[in-house]
Amino acid sequence: MPRIAGTPFEQRRMRRRGRLRAGDSGARDSPHAWHFRTRRRPVSEMDSRIFRGRCYRPRNDRARGRGSERVWGNIRFNQEIVARRASPGDDLISYLLNARIDGLPLGDNDINGTLRLLLFAGIDTTWSAIGTCLWHLATHADDRERLVDDPQLIPTAVEEFLRAYAPVTMAREIIKDTEIDGLPFKQGEMVMLAFGAANRDPAMFPDANRVIVDREVNRHAAFGLGIHRCIGSTLARMEMRVALEQWLGKFSDFALTPGAVVKWSAGTVRGPRQLPITLGPRRR
Repeated sequence: MPRIAGTPFEQRRMRRRGRLRAGDSGARDSPHAWHFRTRRRPVSEMDSRIFRGRCYRPRNDRARGRGSERVWGNIRFNQEIVARRASPGDDLISYLLNARIDGLPLGDNDINGTLRLLLFAGIDTTWSAIGTCLWHLATHADDRERLVDDPQLIPTAVEEFLRAYAPVTMAREIIKDTEIDGLPFKQGEMVMLAFGAANRDPAMFPDANRVIVDREVNRHAAFGLGIHRCIGSTLARMEMRVALEQWLGKFSDFALTPGAVVKWSAGTVRGPRQLPITLGPRRR
């Protein structure tokens, strides 16, 4: 089971302080907890810490260092591929080295690309989605208490959080001139697809603007549609489910800190970047 909520010492420290910024800690660490701390982790715990440190630098610093991060990722993954080829183990890289497509093995570039996609593509999006889940539960005590009392409902609640708070908006290029509802679209133009707006369509979702954690029919578009649908959706769902299970198991009572300011990200990925919450007493 991935370690999400920190070591016992970290958990005790959180409880002694009574407050923490979930958008800065629990939410953003969750994706890395799966990627780096499971038995099939592709790189070492030391590389995990280095990688997290690079990801958490201020945005302007990350922009300046983006090229060096790509080089670091390529070099480290290539080193791990060479090591696993010499000494296979029960891990993802060894599995990819043994995989065959139409009878042919994957090349090193394919394996390297798969590993980079696994790590980089789901970081900001997944921790944004987890952070939004925590924001909702910190501001809706009835939903939080219901999930604490009935953890089996968490997977269904994850789908509803994805529907109501879709974390990603994507742009697509128009490939031919067309017209939609009287509006012209020209070939080569870019259009922004508001998945979050589609997920609030009352023709598709009864009571669309209300978050219903046990909503049974939920064909949302949070992961996109068609051939561009998110290839990592199953992993993202698993990360969100495990994060909430672990968090609610450790911190069953929490709320937005009175007077706190929640800071949200801007751009195509939406989620809380600062989420001050106050912890209540733990259930016995």
